[in-house]
Amino acid sequence: MTEKGITSLYNFLTIIRKHWLIVVSTFLLVTCFFVCIYSGMRRAYIEQARRLARFTAVCIAARIDPKDLDAIKKPKDFTNETYKKLQNILINFHDSAEMVRYAWIMRRSTVPGAKPSDYEFVVDLPSTDENMNGVIDDDEKTDLPGTRYDASPYPALINAWNVADADDKIYPDPPRPPLLSGYAPIRDEQGKTVAVAGADVTADDIERQLFAVRALVLASGMILAVMFSAVIVLYCNRRDMLQHISEMNLELQNKNRQLEEAATLRNDLSNMIVHDMRNHMTIVSGYSSLLRDSFRPSQKTQDKERDEIWTQLETAIKQLTDFMQDMLVLAKSESGKLLPHFHNINFNEIVTESVKCCDSIAKISRVPLVTRLPDKQIEACADKHLLSRVMDNLILNAIKHTEPPGKVLITLDTFRSESGQDNIQITIIDEGTGVPPEIKDNLFKKYHSGDSSTAATKAIGLGLAFCKMAIEEHNGKIYLKDSPKGAIFVVELPWRNDCPLPPSSFRSRQKS
Repeated sequence: MTEKGITSLYNFLTIIRKHWLIVVSTFLLVTCFFVCIYSGMRRAYIEQARRLARFTAVCIAARIDPKDLDAIKKPKDFTNETYKKLQNILINFHDSAEMVRYAWIMRRSTVPGAKPSDYEFVVDLPSTDENMNGVIDDDEKTDLPGTRYDASPYPALINAWNVADADDKIYPDPPRPPLLSGYAPIRDEQGKTVAVAGADVTADDIERQLFAVRALVLASGMILAVMFSAVIVLYCNRRDMLQHISEMNLELQNKNRQLEEAATLRNDLSNMIVHDMRNHMTIVSGYSSLLRDSFRPSQKTQDKERDEIWTQLETAIKQLTDFMQDMLVLAKSESGKLLPHFHNINFNEIVTESVKCCDSIAKISRVPLVTRLPDKQIEACADKHLLSRVMDNLILNAIKHTEPPGKVLITLDTFRSESGQDNIQITIIDEGTGVPPEIKDNLFKKYHSGDSSTAATKAIGLGLAFCKMAIEEHNGKIYLKDSPKGAIFVVELPWRNDCPLPPSSFRSRQKS
């Protein structure tokens, strides 16, 4: 062997020593697998032998004339012509079926007091030197008519008095070798069983058939076990070499995915902010129309009403300014997530201000807004800016999907959950066409809505998706409640008074 070959062998043995447990485990697993295959094939061969023995017995029984059996009752009857006739039938089946070692005919013993398991021979194969040793051994001798036979160890033989059967395993049968036998009843013209025909296959014959299979399966198993072990050892070595590179690639992929998710979320939030800006542009336009109409000579609008319209117009413009500031904060945010600024706010005022903000659109659409507020003031921690945007989105959506003379009802209430947690509940109820069942599951996902148009789909889908995101940042939930008419949107928020510190980016926004 060359020096290079010796070095390669040494390296291979070093790898095997390092991964010896994997080598041994693989070798054992593959070996066990092929042993199981051989066991299955052995069972299949035994089942094949059972079928052969049973089929041969059935064929013998079909060739036997039951009337001939009445002429054979004593040992001396083995010399008469009827016995020889039946014996020739057995010889023909023995010679034609390669694995059939013995063929015979028995019947139940006629001795008084005999049990169902007591049988006696009727016809047997002639004595022959099967093993060619020059001597007729005990297992090669003919059993004469009337020779008793105890069938109690062979349940299939007893059962064969009624139906063809075969042994379920190999049984010892001294002085004969271990056998696997098949049996079939011989019936007279009235259908009564008068005897049983049998065919025997020896265990040696079965093992002889299995020897080549056993050798092939075991040799193949050993070779494949060695090959698999070698392949796995080489693979483990290669895996160790590439493990560091794989870890680095995985880390880079995770960082890249995080960047993509942050960018996607930032874009989605930007789209949501633009969507809300469009809502308030609509409000500004509505109030501008009302303000323009209030100055017409034919319109006798009181100064107080004009002041109220002007106040709402200034509020909408201020909210637009806040949205622009949100976009600047979002552009600087690395995560692209909402950054709520919690402080104690008055929920009664939030609902009232949102209703006033959307009132111009409601008047233009001729859809009255009705509020139902509790007598007591509800104060809790929340982000006033985000919550106002949620309310504006829900109310404007309700107005859009309601036709006159329908109305929109906004309620504020509190309740206690089963766990004892106090919660705040805001409900927006419209009398529109409702939400189709096929889109309910996707209602709060991006770009899903009941309108088939692309523009409307993106608008409504973004608004409700933002509402869900904003409410979840408050550890609350928003959902659509079943209603026979229109739609009922419910917002539930935990009632808490301990406000967490605002995020740094929002503190910066407040300072600016």
